[in-house]
Amino acid sequence: MVSKIYRRPPSEISAGYFEDRPWIDRLNPLTPFHSKRFVPSPEAKKILDDFSKETGKKVNVFPLPHEREELGPIDENTLGLYVSDDYRGGSLDPFSRNVYLSEKFNKPGLFTLAHELGHARDRSMWKTPLQRFARAVGFDTNNNLRDADFSTPGNWRSAVHQVQSPQILEIFKDEIEAEDYAKKVYNKYGLSDETSRTNLFDYPASYISNFHNSFVTPADARNEFKTGVDDGTFNNYDFTAENNKRLLDIGFEVAADENYQKDKRNLIKKALEYAENFNMRPPEGATSSVLSDWYNK
Repeated sequence: MVSKIYRRPPSEISAGYFEDRPWIDRLNPLTPFHSKRFVPSPEAKKILDDFSKETGKKVNVFPLPHEREELGPIDENTLGLYVSDDYRGGSLDPFSRNVYLSEKFNKPGLFTLAHELGHARDRSMWKTPLQRFARAVGFDTNNNLRDADFSTPGNWRSAVHQVQSPQILEIFKDEIEAEDYAKKVYNKYGLSDETSRTNLFDYPASYISNFHNSFVTPADARNEFKTGVDDGTFNNYDFTAENNKRLLDIGFEVAADENYQKDKRNLIKKALEYAENFNMRPPEGATSSVLSDWYNK
């Protein structure tokens, strides 16, 4: 599993900075082979030390790469990254965890670091590397939503939703737990910044919003009219009047699909119930919340 965090870049306590790694350091077989090394802030050092004591794993913090061979280009809005199925630094590595932080907004963020450490300590993510074996021997049933046949009449929305929604719910849960871990770390050290004071439900909820948006704007239309990064808001699309009518018709079809709407409400109910365990919820009536209308569904 690839755990990325996207946020608008609010004011966030600095986690430190990256500097060129000395050549003598690069020759040391015990140090990670990377041209940059992370210099943590005092707050970040405490958090990293606590993580290592708690888990027995050393944390390597690297600059966010522009791309990775197995992932392709990394979205420029990504602030942090943890790849659980990395053989070195992933969830099955008995010695270390690798976390990646963006330098785009001048400094790596402390809340982002804590969030990614929440993923790195998440035992539920151990299952992801094992799923590679399941895929290799043909037991993986997670069909990609973009590969679904959107021209097929009948109950296809419900069928696709039922296949994909368990995976989406697991991602939502992982993100809730990572946000909760970061918040607890901040509370432990009496820290606060703009990110930690936002509604921490919104970011995990965006995965479910984007999933449901995929049914309103099917894959063929999304790919055909997309002009930029698909961020789930439909801002980066160029729709003509004809295309808008086409999407409006699709919207009516989606609203009238009782089986799909039932499945959608069921996923939302499960997500809300899980988030309540962490005292997270969408604020009622707050239009800024990704899922502020969930209570009315």
